Amino acid sequence: MNDHWPNAMGTSEITSAFEQARGKWTGCHWSTQFGSRGLNLQGLKSSQAALMARSTAGRESADWKAAMRWLEQVERDAREAERQAGIAADLASQGRIDQALEHAQRACDLELNYNESHLWQPLQKAVAAALHQSALDGSPFVQGDSTMASISWRTHQP
Repeated sequence: MNDHWPNAMGTSEITSAFEQARGKWTGCHWSTQFGSRGLNLQGLKSSQAALMARSTAGRESADWKAAMRWLEQVERDAREAERQAGIAADLASQGRIDQALEHAQRACDLELNYNESHLWQPLQKAVAAALHQSALDGSPFVQGDSTMASISWRTHQP
């Protein structure tokens, strides 16, 4: 832990929020009606959709191919969201809270493209709270009023 960290409680909350969400979003974990056949892709991996595309013909095969491509994108975005969240947790542990908030917000934004489970929102809120507390404490990691203004437009309200 960085000696410059202004709020040890904030670090704990950020780490906890990251660990609680880590590994929970890896693909489509919500109900869907995909393509002309209304495929429910919940719990399926892109590799499974690829098998279905090869095992079927015609329009059904086309739907499974499209589902495979979409699931690949969901899986990429899930990995990227977790990577961004990890960067946020690392930056926060170094006391670089303002930068951590940007990465936590990226994780939230990626997830919100698909569903409303908000797995990364507790991390984003914990980082925003730590940034707010740093501003109140006069921490050298918060630079002027512009950082405080950025909290209000970056913080999602449920």
